[in-house]
Amino acid sequence: MHISQYGNSIPRSLSFIFLFLFQFETVFPAPTGHVCHPEQRDALLEFKNEFEIGKPSYICGDSFVPKTKSWANNIDCCYWDGIKCDPKSGKVIVVDLFCSGLHGRFHSDSKLFRIQSLRFLDLSYNDFSGQILTSVGNFSQLATLCLSYNNFVGEIPSSLGNLSNLKFLQLSHNNFIGEIPSSLGNLSNLISIDFYHNNFVGEIPSSLGNLSNLNTLYLSDNNFVGEIPSSFENLSYLDILDLSHNHLVGKLPSLTRLSILRFLNVESNIISDKFPSWLTSLTNLRFLILSFNSFHGPIQKIKSLKKLEIIDISHNHFNGTLPEVFANGCNLRTLHVGHNELAGKLPRSLSKCSYLEVLNMEHNGISDTFPFWLESLQSLQVLVLHSNEFHGSLQHHHPKSASSFPELHIIDISYNYFSGILPFDFFVYLRAMYSERNRSELKYIGEERVYYQDDSLVLLNKGVEITYTRILTLLTAVDISGNRLHGEIPKSIDLLKSLIVLNLSSNCFTGDIPSSLANLTMLESLDLSHNKLSSQIPPALGYLTSLSTVRVSHNQLVGPIPQGVQFQTQDSSSFEDNLGLCGRPLDKKCGDVDTEQLQEPESVEEKEEEEKVFSWTAAAIALAPGVILGLTIGHFVTLQNPQRLMKISVRHQYKATKLYCFVHKVPVCGECICFPEHQTCVVRTYSEWVIDGEYDQPKCCQCQAAFDEGGAHQLTRLGCLHAIHTSCLVSLIKSLPPHTAPPGYACPTCSTPIWPPKMVKDAGSRLHAQLREAIMQHVAAARKGIPAVDRQNSETLYYADDEDGNKKKYSRRGGPLRHKFLRALLPFWSSALPTLPVTAPPRKDPTKAEDGSEGRVRHRSSRMDIRKILLFLAIIACMGTMGILYYRLAQRVIGQEITDEEQQ
Repeated sequence: MHISQYGNSIPRSLSFIFLFLFQFETVFPAPTGHVCHPEQRDALLEFKNEFEIGKPSYICGDSFVPKTKSWANNIDCCYWDGIKCDPKSGKVIVVDLFCSGLHGRFHSDSKLFRIQSLRFLDLSYNDFSGQILTSVGNFSQLATLCLSYNNFVGEIPSSLGNLSNLKFLQLSHNNFIGEIPSSLGNLSNLISIDFYHNNFVGEIPSSLGNLSNLNTLYLSDNNFVGEIPSSFENLSYLDILDLSHNHLVGKLPSLTRLSILRFLNVESNIISDKFPSWLTSLTNLRFLILSFNSFHGPIQKIKSLKKLEIIDISHNHFNGTLPEVFANGCNLRTLHVGHNELAGKLPRSLSKCSYLEVLNMEHNGISDTFPFWLESLQSLQVLVLHSNEFHGSLQHHHPKSASSFPELHIIDISYNYFSGILPFDFFVYLRAMYSERNRSELKYIGEERVYYQDDSLVLLNKGVEITYTRILTLLTAVDISGNRLHGEIPKSIDLLKSLIVLNLSSNCFTGDIPSSLANLTMLESLDLSHNKLSSQIPPALGYLTSLSTVRVSHNQLVGPIPQGVQFQTQDSSSFEDNLGLCGRPLDKKCGDVDTEQLQEPESVEEKEEEEKVFSWTAAAIALAPGVILGLTIGHFVTLQNPQRLMKISVRHQYKATKLYCFVHKVPVCGECICFPEHQTCVVRTYSEWVIDGEYDQPKCCQCQAAFDEGGAHQLTRLGCLHAIHTSCLVSLIKSLPPHTAPPGYACPTCSTPIWPPKMVKDAGSRLHAQLREAIMQHVAAARKGIPAVDRQNSETLYYADDEDGNKKKYSRRGGPLRHKFLRALLPFWSSALPTLPVTAPPRKDPTKAEDGSEGRVRHRSSRMDIRKILLFLAIIACMGTMGILYYRLAQRVIGQEITDEEQQ
């Protein structure tokens, strides 16, 4: 924590200068009777030509004025910008080139040193380089020397000790090196010394304690070593003492005589001491910064310091409890005691500090409940309780008023022991985050103070701990991570429209991720990892354009990751260890979600019961395909060509031939149809093909591989009765959502639309109906041998040639197929099942041909003969063989599934 050296440093550096100028102009009005001395005018013109006017310092802003542009030979130099003359002698006494954009190097023979009548020299906020020459000691009347914010180098010449009239010495933000000359202790008129942000080394000269009129001393951001001189106790008029960011050691000397001291900063040194008890005598103290040292022991009571506005004693080794020292009329604005060894409870007297803006207690051992009693603090903006032992519920037992925490926009209570549910009204009362903030207005907490002190904050943002050395008023954050909260995330979170950082990780939250998070249009960092959240990530989160970091790992989420760029560019670790997330940036592609991923983990008893009936399940799975395939092969061999049975080999089982497909249907690679992400698209393509009826130069509807009829291995058709492919279709139908399907769903592989744009109930029945409507079109009935189903009377119609070659229509009435699953599979089976005797084409009786009964027909006798007996035995043998084969296959598949589940 340090005084701002940017926007507020110009007023700080020039406050005394402006006071001096005011006094100077009052005593010495503008010249009337004398003109500028020619030799001084020429010296100033030569000095002007030594430097160029370039880009001004970014700190100058509207203060930039290129003053030397107005310097001309034909104008009295006493009227030039930045020049003032003595009204009596006409000599130049003021050269003020503050923020003039001058660039260049000072030379040893610079003409500026000819003007020895100077009393005020300000070259600050330019880009001068080089060294300060010893000839600067010739300015015997100089009262103000300001060289801040340049690039001067080298050591300070000891000749500065000759400037006996010097009151203001400003050398901050340069690259000076070496030690401070002890001769500065001779400048008894010095009021202000500012050596901030240089490279000075060595010990601080004890001679500075002789400067009895010294009011401000800035020695911060250097490399000073040794102890703080005890002679500083003599600086009775000292108002500001800043020794921060050095390498000072030892103890803090007693400064009891500095009765008007208002600002004390020894931050970031190596001081090892107890809490200074003499501080109680500094009744005017407003800023006390002891952070980043090795102070230790208990904190003393400081009730007498009622004017304190800033207390920062963080990053030390203080122990014990925080004393109850805050009384009515407390002016405290910032209290930072983080990174100590404090215990006990928060002092309730803090509620009397009505101006409190920042309260930071992080990394201690404070054991207390959530401080709801701070809700009345109308100015509180930042509350940090990170890494303590706070506990209990976040449920307020007393009704909150509408004015609870009205300005709180950063709350960090992470890594404590809060438990219970996160109440709905927890976010309701954070009204400071309700409306979106204007990001063009960059304001910082406390910048309106006379002595602006930066409030620092460490916040976990985008997965990284970021140190904010200045806290913007538009920064909004809620961090509740690392607690024991459970239940659902309150939907009231969507009220915080200006929220930028949200961290709810490492809790036990359950339920869905609220889709209302999509209303947080300014959200940049979202961390929900290490919880028990389930269901899908709301797709609407993909539209949060400001979101740069998302972490949902270690949950129970399923489904696709939203397609927004903000999600696709995340590291895969942000989504790891979930039940079933898919899509980029994960390697797992999205498709039909396996039912195994959606099911609850089975209990031990259920697994044992499943193992008992496992063999019977395998047998049941093997029975149906064995019977169907045996009947089909027997029928085909008998009616088409019995010799073909001997030609079938194992290597042909995956070929697309008319042995397995009597009707040309959509060609599909054996691999494609078995991939879950393709099955739905395959069914859709098949349905469209049946309606269209076109079948030229077939290609796989997924991989687009072209092939001829039966010309490639690993090839099948959707209508094939091969048991592997049939089980794929059955698995597809079973894996469909049981109740609803997302509207407008498209195949994630080829973007083919599958579902209608409106929500459909009973998705499984919807697909069955879609297949039935598509496949049972009457246009398919025009094909030879393709059956069509009359939907009104369930009569199966088909066409076949009789013995005279005439095409005739035959029919078969089937029983009521009420089950939707059988109705859906009927079109696949009906094209390949053997024709039963009741539906076979009737044959003419030759014995009745001559008696005029030509039109009458009769069925052949169904009496068994030798050929039928052999056929029957062949079918039985085939059924047995195939049953055993599929029993073993099903046994292996089910056994593998059980093993996989046990491993998981």
